[in-house]
Amino acid sequence: MNKLVGTFLRTVALRRTLSGTQSFHVLNRQYSYKSDLALETIYPNSSLRLYTPPPPAPKPDGTFNGYIPLEKLTISYSRSSGPGGQNVNTVSTKVDLRFHLETATWLPENTRNRLAQLHKGRITKDGYLVIKSELTRSQQMNTADALEKLRTFIRQAERPVSAEPSEETVEKLRRRHEKAARERLAMKRKRSETKAQRQAPLLKMNKSRGGGGAGRGRKNNHFRKNHRDRESRPLAEKLSDLAVESDSTSASEDESDQSGSGHSSGGEEVEPKNKFDVGKPPKFPVAMWDLKHCDPKKCSGRKLARHGLIKNLRLGQKFPGLVLTPVGVNCVSPQDKDIIKSSGIAVVDCSWARLDETPFNKMRSPNPRLLPFLVAANPINYGKPCKLSCVEAIAASMYITGYKQEALWYLNKFSWGHSFVELNQELLDAYAGCANSKEILEVQKQYLETAQDELQGERDFPTFESEEESEEEEEEEEEEEKDEEESANVIEHEKAKNTVATVKEATST
Repeated sequence: MNKLVGTFLRTVALRRTLSGTQSFHVLNRQYSYKSDLALETIYPNSSLRLYTPPPPAPKPDGTFNGYIPLEKLTISYSRSSGPGGQNVNTVSTKVDLRFHLETATWLPENTRNRLAQLHKGRITKDGYLVIKSELTRSQQMNTADALEKLRTFIRQAERPVSAEPSEETVEKLRRRHEKAARERLAMKRKRSETKAQRQAPLLKMNKSRGGGGAGRGRKNNHFRKNHRDRESRPLAEKLSDLAVESDSTSASEDESDQSGSGHSSGGEEVEPKNKFDVGKPPKFPVAMWDLKHCDPKKCSGRKLARHGLIKNLRLGQKFPGLVLTPVGVNCVSPQDKDIIKSSGIAVVDCSWARLDETPFNKMRSPNPRLLPFLVAANPINYGKPCKLSCVEAIAASMYITGYKQEALWYLNKFSWGHSFVELNQELLDAYAGCANSKEILEVQKQYLETAQDELQGERDFPTFESEEESEEEEEEEEEEEKDEEESANVIEHEKAKNTVATVKEATST
């Protein structure tokens, strides 16, 4: 109690000394007062209500004086976009200011015509000039910003139109453009030289140094990957032979089709000009959905994309052609040739180990397809059935549907491309000779049953006749060993007799 009384007395004394210049609290209760610096005290004859000042007097030359009659405008408010938390969703701070340009009598006719020329994109079909502002999160400030934009547009429209430039100005602009072009070319040349210095030099190894040095030179030489004829000559010869065979076998099918394997209508075989140029590029689009599952250095789809041989599709984008996907129902068959010819072919580039994570519902197509049984030849899954890479899947579909030259053209971009055709030559030709997917499934079933029977035959145990032959061979070997042992014993016995006779002779002498 004594503390409370002491606090009250000190507060009253302080109140008397300050004489109404500050507020004070007693027992957490505020006592209000009017300060000497209040607005009513400083400006006794002023009014605190907001009002619009009268319009300024018009300028003598009739130009815009900055006054905009608000009653001639239509101003509406809505929710603003962008950051701002919950306040943006509850307060309408976006300003939409518009007025009919042709009936705006508060603007001169020349100014209205000039506004219509400068701001065609802001005028609606009904002839309203629209100005929007959501610069701040305040309705009043956005209104002021929209009005300031309108004033800027009007002043720009009232500026006199510049006349045609003089010859001196045109010449000055021409020299300026030429100088800028020279500087740009100089920068590009310098950039090109910088990139050229980053490349490793091409090492030429001497033949007399042996195979080991040449092998190390090829391994460390990264510049050779930019050469067009980087494949070995035996590879080109193999693919060239395959291309000639495919031309001769598909001559009757694609005689009238210009986008097929590509040869003359008279059935003449067209040999490639260069053995390194096998096949021909397709005339239909080739695309893929890249899900970034594979190693960029080993992914065949990424390599095709780097060379511009395949187009990348984004998730959610629809592809109208044939799509190779694990969720397909029917197999690829020669019936799909027209679909590939008109709309192209696409593939889903995903990892076989991450099929559960792949969003197949975002890769839509009216023609999803599966590939029949084939053996992979890529270095990652060599010899594994059905685990094909992107280029193998695309080439197999082209081969089955009759585009053999296009398939070989894609496989020629990889050093192991010929192995895929060599491993699956029999199956690919059988699939290409089918009429529909049902026949392809029958061929696949027959091939797998035959392969299983052959494998089972190799695993069977030897027959009784073979066992008898093996037993006879073992008996003969045992007899030979016994004869050898007896002959060796006879030789040793004779040697012992000779040594005894020599000893007797020596003792008698």
